[in-house]
Amino acid sequence: MKIYFNLFLLVLIISCGKDSPVETPTPQIIKFSITFSNGSGGSVSIPGGSYETGTSVSVSATPDSEYVFVDWSNGSTQNPLSVTVTSNQSITANFEKRKYPLTVSITGSGTVSEEIISAGKTTTEYTSGSIIQLTATSDTGWEFTGWSGTVSSSENPIQLTVDESKTLEAAFGLISYNVIVNSSEGGSVSNNGGTYDHGTEVTITATPNQGYEFVG
Repeated sequence: MKIYFNLFLLVLIISCGKDSPVETPTPQIIKFSITFSNGSGGSVSIPGGSYETGTSVSVSATPDSEYVFVDWSNGSTQNPLSVTVTSNQSITANFEKRKYPLTVSITGSGTVSEEIISAGKTTTEYTSGSIIQLTATSDTGWEFTGWSGTVSSSENPIQLTVDESKTLEAAFGLISYNVIVNSSEGGSVSNNGGTYDHGTEVTITATPNQGYEFVG
């Protein structure tokens, strides 16, 4: 009986000396919310959602007609944009209207004034869809003869919609005058006149007949 008791005690001691098994904790999955939105003039490929930390999310910005993509609200200009999820984020795609140059040149002597009827102008370019009125003003002795280039017209002023790059030329021509020279009885003139452009210098000599003198 004593032998069995000692054997039981030995087994109990050995069992108590062994380490108890350690449970491994289940790792916690962390997720963050990413929201993608768009400003006026375009759209984004996905609205976003809830993503596990470390996930890489790709989004594209698509501009509407006559708009261009500018940048994202986080400062990036990449398109598509790749975002690594590390926190809650809200990102907006920014767009702006296309801009086109309007080039106006002049032949002759005069000026052209530009008036914005709608939309706006930045530096030397107009945003797409702008309506511009051009007025040609001739200098003294000149007259406006017409527009050429993108638009061919003799109207003045003229309105046009800037929906592409446009080039116009305003043409001015010298005004012509008829000069008629007569002589009274008793003499003659060297030049009976003609048609001359504004500013032309014409020399006329009056020659009296014998027995006459030039009086004016």
